[in-house]
Amino acid sequence: MSSGLNKSLFPLLLYFTINFPKSLSTPLNASMHSVNMKHILKWSLLQASCPTANYSVQFQGEYEFYNLNGTWVDAYDCQEISKNWCDLTHDLASNSDYSIRIGTNCDGQKSWAQLPATFNRRDTVLLVPKMTVNVEGDPIQVGFSTTLSDMTVNLNVWQEGDEQNIPVQGTMANPFHFRDAQNSAILCHCF
Repeated sequence: MSSGLNKSLFPLLLYFTINFPKSLSTPLNASMHSVNMKHILKWSLLQASCPTANYSVQFQGEYEFYNLNGTWVDAYDCQEISKNWCDLTHDLASNSDYSIRIGTNCDGQKSWAQLPATFNRRDTVLLVPKMTVNVEGDPIQVGFSTTLSDMTVNLNVWQEGDEQNIPVQGTMANPFHFRDAQNSAILCHCF
């Protein structure tokens, strides 16, 4: 009689074991990549079997932490997304230390993973822009490639041997045009 009882309980126990909610793992290897003031958060996709995983990103600056009782702010373009990256360039717009977290939503279960260290846009890697010079015709044209439209480049130009009279550094338009006053002079530049 006890064997008959075990047989009837076994499918019931198996049913509950299979239908318990799975433990939701969080995104792994999250990191911030910031070059020339462009801030991209990247993470590994969910490793569990969840074909419909979506991710949401939130940040908390010093203002939110100290003045808004630790409020988290949703990253505008990074809510319920399926990709594993988020452009936070416009969200992290001040020289503040930001805590950043990624939420994973898998079949209604939500889990959060936070970057281990805060991020400050001052830590961006600044790369030297590529410079192009067109010396055909007049004026001479110097252009710089930049990743952000509001990035400025300073250019100084002087005649070789006249380093004592380098003009005061000023912000230039991109591309910069200038006339070679002595057409055959060797000009030097810095930026």
